[in-house]
Amino acid sequence: MIPGIENAIKITLFADDMNLFLSKDDRMDYIQRTLDKWWKVSGARFNIEKMEIILLGKKSHRRTVVATRKISPQDDNPLISKTTT
Repeated sequence: MIPGIENAIKITLFADDMNLFLSKDDRMDYIQRTLDKWWKVSGARFNIEKMEIILLGKKSHRRTVVATRKISPQDDNPLISKTTT
């Protein structure tokens, strides 16, 4: 929940940009599977190299996400790490 906003915002889309708002209880692996299905049907492509994750919330949660590379401890796989050259 975003302070000052009455209803929860989960996703915003504009042109080729997508913002996804997750809580510590949301499962990134579920979201990834859903997006994979949508991309196959729509023909859209996901550019993982342009993906950015901005962590908000308690410092302890942010540290856990950075250490485990998982939004939720129940996620099956860690987030993909971008490589820089």
